[in-house]
Amino acid sequence: MHVAVLLPLLAKLAAAFVVPPVPDASVLAPPSFDLLSSPSTSPLVRKDELYNNRVLLIRHGEKRRNGKEGLSKAGRKRAQCLRRVLGRHNTHSHNVGLIIAQSYNADNGKRARPYFTVLPLAKDLGLEVHTDCERDDPKCVAKLVADFAKRSDKDVLICWKHSFLHTIAQGLGSRARLTYPDDRFDIMWIMKHRRIISKESEKCRGIDDDRMDGKHDRDLELEPERLGEVEEGEEDDMDLEELDLAELLSMGEEVDAEEIALEREEQWSSGQVPLGL
Repeated sequence: MHVAVLLPLLAKLAAAFVVPPVPDASVLAPPSFDLLSSPSTSPLVRKDELYNNRVLLIRHGEKRRNGKEGLSKAGRKRAQCLRRVLGRHNTHSHNVGLIIAQSYNADNGKRARPYFTVLPLAKDLGLEVHTDCERDDPKCVAKLVADFAKRSDKDVLICWKHSFLHTIAQGLGSRARLTYPDDRFDIMWIMKHRRIISKESEKCRGIDDDRMDGKHDRDLELEPERLGEVEEGEEDDMDLEELDLAELLSMGEEVDAEEIALEREEQWSSGQVPLGL
């Protein structure tokens, strides 16, 4: 066969036996999935819920009379007492690494009670008091706590106006129906893993003496955490966790009795004699 004819045939034959290139390893690898989040869905577990820090929520110290700004003598005593209750040598294993107080007006001292309540303790611990968050901004507080938890497992102390403390706790994940008593300044709520795990009295000598007798304190009882997520502005009709077994059984008995009564009424109206009579 002539060489001019043979060469094209050999070229076609060689091309038929060419081995395709091996694809890049990254192409062959199975797709990787982030177990905590997915671009198409909301996170299965929010990372900011996983921190192990304890969060201590307290009310500011006692107020001056006649609505004046600042702390009363008892309030200043409480601020000094916190140095013992939460300081380096406390007996409750507290190890505060972050202190947050609601924002205040430095010019006129308005809303400054939380700041001055924790200031002596902050100085002892060499910590700054973070006052970046407005009184009614629980999201701001939750972000500060979550950011701190990424670099430390120390306790977080939050000092606030008492009527807003429950919103701060809810912003941190609690689903309990919380109310801080109007007549108390000594109660500390302790949170961990999105729940209120205990309530304690600060038991400051000279101002909390009536809390040191060891008697049962109803204000320190824990409210149950609700079963499901409750949207903002939505209220539960009934909290099943608050019902004990006897109440659940009695509810069932009432329903059964009502159904039986309706069934008998229908039987009488149709001319039948109800069973069991």
